[in-house]
Amino acid sequence: MACTACGRCVVDAGPDLMRLENNLAVIDYSLNEQSTRRAIERCPTGAIVWYENPNLPIKGAAARVILRQQSLPVLQ
Repeated sequence: MACTACGRCVVDAGPDLMRLENNLAVIDYSLNEQSTRRAIERCPTGAIVWYENPNLPIKGAAARVILRQQSLPVLQ
């Protein structure tokens, strides 16, 4: 899934931590100490994730769960 530029993460993240730029969410990592999981909670696509463990991204509660009905075709 990709960011749809809904802006929910920007509103929830806190002052100046995130902004929308050319329809993409941009994070100011210099302010990372101020970040909380609030920015991911309302992301409808799950494009914004939280990392507590470097190998395990956590999606917010509003992220859609995509379940495939059949496998993808094999490209040759």
